[in-house]
Amino acid sequence: MRAPRVEGRSQYARTPWPQALLFMFHAPQPAVVRAGWGALDAVVKGMPKERYLLHVTFLREQLRAVGEECRNAQISAGGARDAPVEIAGLCLKKGLAPLAAVFLHGLMTGSPDLRETSAAALGEAIGFTSAAALGPFVVQITGPLIRIVGDRFPWGVKAAILQTLKLLIGKGAMLLKPFVPQLQTTFVKALADPTKTVRLRGAAALSALVALSTRIEPLTSDLTNSLASAEPGVAYATLVALAGVLRNMPKPLSDATLDRVKAAAVEKLLVEDEQVDVAAASLVGACAKWCDVPTLLESVETAVEKGDEWKGQLAELRVHLSLLRTLPASECRPIFPSLMSSAEAAATADRIELRQPATHALARVAAAMAEPHPDDVDELGVEEAARVAAAAVPAQLLSALGTTLLDRALDVRQSAVHAVKTLARLRPSLFNGNGVNLPSQIIANLATACQDKRNTLLQNAAQRSMMHVVAACGWGTPDKVPRGAALPTEASIYCADFLRRSAKRIAAMDSEAEDSDTEAA
Repeated sequence: MRAPRVEGRSQYARTPWPQALLFMFHAPQPAVVRAGWGALDAVVKGMPKERYLLHVTFLREQLRAVGEECRNAQISAGGARDAPVEIAGLCLKKGLAPLAAVFLHGLMTGSPDLRETSAAALGEAIGFTSAAALGPFVVQITGPLIRIVGDRFPWGVKAAILQTLKLLIGKGAMLLKPFVPQLQTTFVKALADPTKTVRLRGAAALSALVALSTRIEPLTSDLTNSLASAEPGVAYATLVALAGVLRNMPKPLSDATLDRVKAAAVEKLLVEDEQVDVAAASLVGACAKWCDVPTLLESVETAVEKGDEWKGQLAELRVHLSLLRTLPASECRPIFPSLMSSAEAAATADRIELRQPATHALARVAAAMAEPHPDDVDELGVEEAARVAAAAVPAQLLSALGTTLLDRALDVRQSAVHAVKTLARLRPSLFNGNGVNLPSQIIANLATACQDKRNTLLQNAAQRSMMHVVAACGWGTPDKVPRGAALPTEASIYCADFLRRSAKRIAAMDSEAEDSDTEAA
């Protein structure tokens, strides 16, 4: 498709052509994709640059619409909802060129609001572009982003740029090597920003950057030193950043530096700020990746003895949760008894503050216990090893999790339905009934929560968890749901009806809480 010469191009610039052409970027015919890209490139090149600003918002809207169409097509073809989506037109050689030209101009010359929109749009375009097609644009995009994020612009501009830089690191990794010192300085500076969103995006970006950094030791030392005088908001972001650095760094720190990080993390476990406490526990869990776990837990036990009994119990529980999220099950096996005992005790405690995280701890311990040992996989095969490991999970552990679904406190029940969802996603072998007794109490109590109309949020969360549970059980149709001794009658009837009426509808819906059991971030 050939664009008219100068006169015609000016006409296109006054119409929705630039936006309309984007819909050709995901056409099933490669020739149409190439024609759409060629036409958009010609229109953008023929348009006066000062008019680019008029098209930033509309191009972003159309880009997102095209991306959603691609996602829906991918899901319809059997792909996972959270799988990366690439738009064919952006994956051509120079495919990103016309959008990059418009969005970079908006970033460099627009109003603060338009700069924020341009930075976010650039990040979305990067997300829809393959790593190979993105390569030639990495340097062109990174320089302006670093310059703008260092200027005095509103927090929204900085937050959007930091998110885009993180995406660039994920896709353009090695090409960003020359920018690592500048990026590291930028991200560390963001940790002290007055706005929480900027601080946390700086922490996330720094965690991603560490894989490229060659100066991890000085970075961790500086961040650890800054904790001593940091106010709570900055301390929280710094702890999150340190935890991300330790989880993602390619090689260990020196013993002296690691000891200082551990000491700083343990010291913050009982401060009077819940977010800082949670982030400190996450950092302790990250330290476990590089040190002896029993010794680390001894230092935690010693530290928490100084506070109130329930607060010390809560701090230990948070550390245990972080360990379970960080370490492979093989490294947690020696401490399974203490992890299980801690979770079960917290699940029956009087305080809601203990029972709520206990739901996730119970699910994580069960998932770790049900992970097959590598030797069993080699000897028995994947499926049989998974069945054997699942059968060995203590029934009392699953029963304790099932009981929390009927807790008297709404917040605990809410956490419990999310914990069940996590367990079904992590370890479906516990639910599929292949030689393993179904966790009938969990399924029955979850069915009760699904029918609880007193709280819509809880009911919706329970139904989403049920979607994952029936998938883990392998019940694709209502007739697959067992009846009799395997599952109480009422629960069996509800599950069959759920599959008939609701499962497909819920599966097609996005959920912001899909990753509800995550580390502090």
